Amino acid sequence: MARAIAGAERRPLAWVDRDGVLRLANAAFAALLGAEPAALEGRSACDLLCADAPGRAQALLRAAFRGALHRTELTAVRGGRTYGLKVELAAVGRGASAALCIDVHEVVERAAAPVACGTAGDLDYRISAGASDFGRLLALSGAGAEAALRVGRRCHEVLHGRPSPCPGCPALRGGGEAWPRVEVRRAPRTGGFEVATATALPGDEVLVSVRRVDDAALAAVREARTAELVRRFELSPREEEVLRLLLIGRQAADIGTALGITPRTAKFHQANVLRKLGASSRRDLLGLAS
Repeated sequence: MARAIAGAERRPLAWVDRDGVLRLANAAFAALLGAEPAALEGRSACDLLCADAPGRAQALLRAAFRGALHRTELTAVRGGRTYGLKVELAAVGRGASAALCIDVHEVVERAAAPVACGTAGDLDYRISAGASDFGRLLALSGAGAEAALRVGRRCHEVLHGRPSPCPGCPALRGGGEAWPRVEVRRAPRTGGFEVATATALPGDEVLVSVRRVDDAALAAVREARTAELVRRFELSPREEEVLRLLLIGRQAADIGTALGITPRTAKFHQANVLRKLGASSRRDLLGLAS
């Protein structure tokens, strides 16, 4: 009887048993998921509907079998796109033969929420670099449970929430720049920075690795770099003190006050620091220490 109903009904219909296994789907339901009915039957309904939260789907099914839930929203994925399904649920039959009828009344495509790299932490993704499909995600890791749902979409859409490629994208820069290419940018909504490294792969593909660097890590890098300069150029203890004050923007008069020396002596040490490091200005010093 269920098969007769399924064949006659144009709305997407499916029947699920108490174990959450999809036992019957009509042609409209199968088309919704981009498959043949026979390919869906016997599969877990929780994996097909709400694949990103199977535990939630299981709880919904149990509640529906108890008669405590008659309407809800589920999720379906087809061709890398996510759809919200407004469904009605009805338990039919008793005992071992009991089943849950899923009647889909409305289907709405959902825009995938972008994964802001600075909030998601480290990301690694492989994209197409072809002119016609630049940025199409071929693989993605580090984006949580929904990573598989984003493959096939454009990286600038699902990772950065942009309708077009990001300004300064290291995978897009031309001019014969050598690989790998590196872009350092402010991490969105978090503070600190993120470093995006693009590496060319065979087959017109690019691997992009994004690593977050917070302010504490940047300070540690600057400290390590400063200590390296002191050792490499054999600065005296006084010259090291002057270098550290120069790197935080102090002028000669401030340096003299901080170290208990005259501004003239501070300028003398400053000149020695610049000479030893081969720098002509404070900007050069910042470049060496960054």
